Amino acid sequence: MRYCLIKRNDSFSEEAGDSITKKLAEDPFFSKDSVHPELVIVIGGDGTFLAALHHYMSQIENIRFLCFNTGRIGYYNEFSMDEADTALEGVKAGTLKTKSFPLLALKGAKETHYAINEFIISGLLKNVEYEVLLDGQFLEHYFGMGLVISTTTGSMGYNRSIFGAILDTQLPAMELTEIAAIRSKAYQPIGSPVVLDGKRTLTFQEKNHRPATLLQDNITFQQEADPVFTIAYGTKKAVCYGKEDDVFVPRLRKTLGY
Repeated sequence: MRYCLIKRNDSFSEEAGDSITKKLAEDPFFSKDSVHPELVIVIGGDGTFLAALHHYMSQIENIRFLCFNTGRIGYYNEFSMDEADTALEGVKAGTLKTKSFPLLALKGAKETHYAINEFIISGLLKNVEYEVLLDGQFLEHYFGMGLVISTTTGSMGYNRSIFGAILDTQLPAMELTEIAAIRSKAYQPIGSPVVLDGKRTLTFQEKNHRPATLLQDNITFQQEADPVFTIAYGTKKAVCYGKEDDVFVPRLRKTLGY
């Protein structure tokens, strides 16, 4: 199996990564390949996982992630370093469980981008203004600091910090949450988070030359958004090795610390 290893930049993660690399070098089942890996081993926290995910996004259909948590929360990182030998043997034997996470797709005029947590439509320097359509029907005229469109797993992150709902990860859903919407005679936004069926499509049409900056999983990828773009679940999924069949309660407890 072709593999690569991506690790957090700290001494513990570096040492852990070196230990795994040495172990796999002695096993003919594994061969190191950072260009076209089948297995991406992540050692770190959520930021390390997201960096690995987006680095290999163009090959995501052919990759599985095995994530070890050496960070603070490690939402997607289910394994500890103490479980490394057992997890790697499970990969080799084909007995280790996997969990698929659907990715949101933002389609602009020329490019499509993907996110596992959320897309952020952000007014960094000035308020943004958009007409929002749901499956082609008018939903709201938004004016304010921005909007967050999150997945079920992403609902526990940025979305929750702006008082969005936490979504059960078993739901085929996405959530639209406003950031500091302006409310006046001229602008009457929904004013509450909206949970949407995962088969729906949101369309954003820029109004009055107030384009947003676009972020995917908190990574800026477009300083000035296309005048019209859509967000919906695409066909891409991130497949991660894990221990839990139902990740909702364990990850909720891990995130909230209870």
